[in-house]
Amino acid sequence: MKLFVNMLLELQSNTEASRIERLLWIDPSYTDVATIELLNPKALPVWQKCKELEEAIVTQQAYILEIDPYAFLLKPEETIPEKHRERRDKAWEIIASLVKDKNGRIFFSHGRGTLLSTWVEKTGCTKMTLYKYLRRYWQGGQTRNALLPHLKS
Repeated sequence: MKLFVNMLLELQSNTEASRIERLLWIDPSYTDVATIELLNPKALPVWQKCKELEEAIVTQQAYILEIDPYAFLLKPEETIPEKHRERRDKAWEIIASLVKDKNGRIFFSHGRGTLLSTWVEKTGCTKMTLYKYLRRYWQGGQTRNALLPHLKS
């Protein structure tokens, strides 16, 4: 089973409740993968080994989810209220360069703080707001619409 970006895995554990994680980035050597816990409001990317995740799938300690809980955000542009589009676009403007970085620097915890501190100075946005936008983007499927208000209508 080959892993891919945005794949959703439900990971089982004997010691804790199962958790759902989204694969955010896979390093070019296909050794490590950055994931984020989907339902944790304070989650940040963590690193895992590709081989370990693949083995968990094979041994049924992890299951691939077919239904994305954030699929409701994938909707035609004309159906999104203008006020919501404006909020999304403002957030996107702030984080776009960070998340488009092909080197995945934003996923490395040891450099993320410094990177975001620089971004705070550059954008005038608070670090807390930056983290909120990034978390919503990552947990919501790494699309611009992940930054829309999460109102299921």
